[in-house]
Amino acid sequence: MLRSVLRWLRHFTAKLHYTKNAYYKGVRSKIMTIELHRMISEDISSSIQFEKNVLSEKLDVSLDIDGKKITLLIALNKFTDSLYVEDLQGNGYYSNFQGKGTGTFLFNTALQFLKNHYPDSILVSGQMSTVGDPDEPDQAEACRNFRSNFWQSFGFTVVPGDIGYEKVEAKLGELKIKPGRLLLGKFPCLVDISEFEEK
Repeated sequence: MLRSVLRWLRHFTAKLHYTKNAYYKGVRSKIMTIELHRMISEDISSSIQFEKNVLSEKLDVSLDIDGKKITLLIALNKFTDSLYVEDLQGNGYYSNFQGKGTGTFLFNTALQFLKNHYPDSILVSGQMSTVGDPDEPDQAEACRNFRSNFWQSFGFTVVPGDIGYEKVEAKLGELKIKPGRLLLGKFPCLVDISEFEEK
């Protein structure tokens, strides 16, 4: 898989855009964007969008399932030189997508991209949010356990904290892609990013 990814990166030419309003007076700011797309089925598609400028780097990986969007957002903090998982949204308790491989598909895709753009030594962290969890105590606890197990299954360590403020962290090189699972019980949760096409 690594060879195919490297071939894809060699032949891929990123788009370079220039903003009309520079971040600094008298400086024309360059923004590099990579936009890739892949159809999973007639009503399911996935996209990768990476944007890099002098101030930030952001990765947006999403699934569109019959018009419903599930998104994973990861950003580089240039002050700490670390990656931060900002959000995984659209597949919570009330979405009917929890536990159906959507998060695994997105993070598998994101990890392939990250491992080809950042060193293994870079820290990846995030905070586990309880927003959107049910109010019923047993169901809420089940959601927290599910969330914790999900991130740990990729190699993250859970840092204890108050409910809704637990953190996860790991070096990028410690995180592993998870093959074998199925998206919605039908499609592989691991798709080589070389199969994504430039928009």
